[in-house]
Amino acid sequence: MKPQGRTLLALALAVVAVATDRARAEPHTRTGFFVGFGLGSSNASWNWSGGRSSEWSGGGSLRLGMALANDLLLGVEAWRWAHDYQIETSTAPVPVEARLTAATLAATYFPGNAGFFLRGGVGVADGRVDVSPPSGVSFPVSGQTQDTGLAIIGALGYETRLTSTFALGAEGDVVYLGVGGEAIDTVFGYGIAVELNWYW
Repeated sequence: MKPQGRTLLALALAVVAVATDRARAEPHTRTGFFVGFGLGSSNASWNWSGGRSSEWSGGGSLRLGMALANDLLLGVEAWRWAHDYQIETSTAPVPVEARLTAATLAATYFPGNAGFFLRGGVGVADGRVDVSPPSGVSFPVSGQTQDTGLAIIGALGYETRLTSTFALGAEGDVVYLGVGGEAIDTVFGYGIAVELNWYW
């Protein structure tokens, strides 16, 4: 994990720990509409015709939906990861732009109607990679490729209720994107994030 990922993890844990005492005074009420977003650091790895890539970068998520019960939420979740990097060759580095997204129908379960949660979702994945070899550099992939496929996400975490409607939390997540092409094939990702969620 890169330094920014470790810093984010430490911050998430510290925020949750500090907020716990105050959060005990606020019950976890989930009876209607909810919306939230997360910011974090994730590693994404995939196969391609030139080998395998594994990169850390910032990522984010957005979710909205309704409570089916006080301990069960159902909604739509969007996940996004993007990174620009270079692949070293014997002649010159090759710039690569990678953009990964997932849109899923996700359920979040809070055992015992407390702060700990489990989340899982299934939906559609999109993978876009643009490889731009410099003039005179021989490389197995060139240009932009895009592919769609199956997306599966999973997460576990903990949130603390700071007000009657707002909760702050942290989560660890994993993602599978069943995309395939010359420049990107079968993406696996994992990471950590800070979450901000509102409930009405």
